[in-house]
Amino acid sequence: MKTFEKRDLFILIPIGILLFIQIPNLSLPYFWDEAWSYFTSIKKMAEAGPSMLPGAVPLDYCKGHPQFYFFTTSLWMKIFPESILMMRIFALSISVSLLLITFYGLKKIVSWNAGMIAALLISVQSLFLAQSIFLLPEMMVSLFFVLSFFYYNKEEYWKYAIMSTLMVLTKETTIIFCIVFGI
Repeated sequence: MKTFEKRDLFILIPIGILLFIQIPNLSLPYFWDEAWSYFTSIKKMAEAGPSMLPGAVPLDYCKGHPQFYFFTTSLWMKIFPESILMMRIFALSISVSLLLITFYGLKKIVSWNAGMIAALLISVQSLFLAQSIFLLPEMMVSLFFVLSFFYYNKEEYWKYAIMSTLMVLTKETTIIFCIVFGI
């Protein structure tokens, strides 16, 4: 089976739907948890220097969440200017990656049709659309979950272990998925 076919370009449809809906919203101000908990923690970590070490962000800012999401977004903030637009582009890039991984993973495991249908259905889900540009870890968790699932399915357990670890380092409650995979 070829890894890339001409018809794979149809993945641009769900990506186009996402971009068409979200590009006008990229300058929206931060809302709720984005504004207080996440952005302030990311900014604190960017000021101190991106780090995965405990205490890199004071607990009253990060509320005890694992550091990986703060680390990656603060690294992004160090590379690109601190602006709402650039932070939303970071979140959007994770969401686009989720669509691509879902498509190519299902194409490999099930069929091209299954991958395309899944990517299309995800791209029009209101929850996905709402979260896709938020400065929140949920899309990153989804990406690592999907990658964990595909690696587990392919019996590439060392890759599964890495993705599952990153998933738990992004949001601690995802440990339940690792337990479920183990069972």
